[in-house]
Amino acid sequence: MTPRSVPAPGTVDVWTIDLAAADASAQAFAAQLGRDEIARAARMRFAVHRVRFIARRYAYRDILSRYVGCQPRELEFVFGEFGKPTLAMQGIEHNSTHREAIAMLAVTGSSGVGIDVERVRDRGDHYEWLSAGERRQILLLPRANRTAEALRMWTRKEAYVKALGIGVTALDDGMRVPREHAPQSTRWSITDLDPAPGYVASLAVPFDRPAIVTCRWTASIAVSGTVQ
Repeated sequence: MTPRSVPAPGTVDVWTIDLAAADASAQAFAAQLGRDEIARAARMRFAVHRVRFIARRYAYRDILSRYVGCQPRELEFVFGEFGKPTLAMQGIEHNSTHREAIAMLAVTGSSGVGIDVERVRDRGDHYEWLSAGERRQILLLPRANRTAEALRMWTRKEAYVKALGIGVTALDDGMRVPREHAPQSTRWSITDLDPAPGYVASLAVPFDRPAIVTCRWTASIAVSGTVQ
């Protein structure tokens, strides 16, 4: 296990995890998970969901353990009011997201952070997750660009509410973050990301112009103990 320094203020490490490439190693990874994680995996109906749940949970643990300086299975998490997990230690914050074959993990020091990813696929101009005004904006775009931009709009909101720690259910009827949850004294940065072909993502942090360090995790990294 190669140690990694907690990002300095204003810096975010953004990890992209190829879950498809980790499928074959899931059985070995399961030994490093907690009982609750194993129980959650066992309740999943389809094998591909079980395998990828195990792979991503281990990947998150493996990455975070490099910053903390412990074994993956030794990490302890606490959960906020809306279910957002944090490490049971000070000085490091993280947030994770996944969609199909891609998972992502954002790590920073001592500030909120939120990240969200979606796979781009045709929605036939049905964008129920956007407000009426946003849907009008999307329909003005060329048809080939609509779905990707609509999903980017959603990932920006999702990343923002995750950084706030309030959960997507806090969005109001117009799909906006209510004023009481959005501190006006904070300068927020929301950055669009392109983690893999066919996927869009966004990162939200409560500071201006974040320095983003992109990293990739694969099963071979976990085995070799090296970090790219």
